[in-house]
Amino acid sequence: MRILHICETATGGVGTYLRNLHQNPPDGVENEFLAPDKLSRDLPDDMKLHSYRSTKRGLATIWSMIRASRRTVKNSAPDIVFFHSTFSLAALAALRMTGWRGKAIYCAHGWAVSRYDDIQSPKARLVRLVEKHASSLADKCLSVSKLDLELAQKLGYRGQHICIENAVPPSREAPRLEGAADGELSLLFVGRLDRQKGIDVLLDAIDRVADQRQDIALTIVGEAVRQDNSITCKSKKVHFVGWKGPDELDALYASADAVIVPSRWEGLPLVIPEAYRNGTPVLVSDRGALPSLVKAGESGAVFPLSKTALAEFLLGLDKRKLADMRQGAFASYTERFTVDLWRQRLRALYTDVTVGQHRL
Repeated sequence: MRILHICETATGGVGTYLRNLHQNPPDGVENEFLAPDKLSRDLPDDMKLHSYRSTKRGLATIWSMIRASRRTVKNSAPDIVFFHSTFSLAALAALRMTGWRGKAIYCAHGWAVSRYDDIQSPKARLVRLVEKHASSLADKCLSVSKLDLELAQKLGYRGQHICIENAVPPSREAPRLEGAADGELSLLFVGRLDRQKGIDVLLDAIDRVADQRQDIALTIVGEAVRQDNSITCKSKKVHFVGWKGPDELDALYASADAVIVPSRWEGLPLVIPEAYRNGTPVLVSDRGALPSLVKAGESGAVFPLSKTALAEFLLGLDKRKLADMRQGAFASYTERFTVDLWRQRLRALYTDVTVGQHRL
């Protein structure tokens, strides 16, 4: 079975998802990928990868994606086309308008409406309208978290919706199940330095507590992609290291006392199962699906997303308590986020779409 994946971004969590698809394909599945040229440089060299010209997110890049999608679908003749992230809906809509009736799956990787605090605002209403109708263009809509599925159902999004939670393969490093009791309290942030990820809130909170908690050190893995955020940081205990490959990243996870995820909205960011597979507890904001991914006091903690509240939360962090959560963090990975279960459910989804007999 040949699956063509069409993407409007290939960095951060979506990039990790694409690597998982490539490195851990379901039985009998051959994957091809179409991604923007400037955002696909960190994907594996052995991928069967097609690219299209991209500058920044805008009409020119979307048009380039649409043209490349039509050409690649015609040349590759896939059994299923799998569309990833919001703007890939433009390619799906364009293909349907030209009469293409092939099998399609759409995954938002977090519904776009989730970014709005007030989903009744004019902008949110417009986004809801687009997502509600465009989602019906796919044979199946895949949510990566249970909250995303519940949101689509609550808002009456059209089409057939299912949930297959994100997952990751085992760590390249041995999970560290015991924490050091002494030394710096090491926090790790992994992701895009964009507004969605709340990095500006985190850095402000770090600056606020710098004099009182001189033991807290923060390592930031990632770079800005969407250029929609302004960040500043005065603390000398914050280190920006850019994007890191899987081998280096697992070592960073394993050495951290906790991973912190201060996002404004999320579906199921892969940084969480990546942390858990290394035995690292996760500290998450109270937004989106994040609280449902953490067992408070066992695998991590939840904090209110505001600069003041996050600063207070950082002041109360205890290195020994975080060390005691490492066993629970690894247990969360083995119980919920293994790649074997993910592969089985994806294979059932593909079969369901192509022949309509399997049910998840």
